[in-house]
Amino acid sequence: MKDEIVRSLQERIISGDLEPGEKLSEQRLAREFGVSRQPVREALKALEIASLVTIERRRGTFVRGFTRTDVTNLYEVREGIEGMAARLCAIRGSKDVIVELEDMMQLMKHFVEVQDVEQYLASDEALHRLIFVGANNDRLVEHYNLLILHIQRQALGRIVGRRAGRINRSYLEVSAIVQAIRDGDGDRAESAMRIHVQSGRKELTGSLYGDTD
Repeated sequence: MKDEIVRSLQERIISGDLEPGEKLSEQRLAREFGVSRQPVREALKALEIASLVTIERRRGTFVRGFTRTDVTNLYEVREGIEGMAARLCAIRGSKDVIVELEDMMQLMKHFVEVQDVEQYLASDEALHRLIFVGANNDRLVEHYNLLILHIQRQALGRIVGRRAGRINRSYLEVSAIVQAIRDGDGDRAESAMRIHVQSGRKELTGSLYGDTD
């Protein structure tokens, strides 16, 4: 039961259903899962080890928030990993992957036109994963999956996506990445991806802290 609770809460945290700073009640979770408080307590400890929650004595357990330093550190790692993936995809990406990327771009364009933020973000995440498929490096994918676990990509994506005009700007940035991959230009693909990640980080800090530094 502990593992099942961990998986369920992990998915809800990563998806943003449980937001940073939200308190997790052992008693409420025990009722929800139909168990005693012991497996819930063990699950929360496992999530603390995974840096998804913080357990504060006498206060309780909270979904982990992000300090400015956390955001900077995570996005620096993300920039390196995703930049490398874009470079490798440009060099190694098959025709099938490129066709899928182009199809995804058409879908994203539609979501920009109708200003459907949720669907745009889901498509953007799928496109990023396609780039890792094209990079054809299993170890890189492992690092990416671990990073996504810590960065709570969907939750933070929703914060950024709510900024006025963000999905429009994101679409232009992603277009540059896919064009470079289509051209087989690894240097340009990596540079475009790094710009995209940097832009996301600046918009996120703008949302969280009121600046874009």
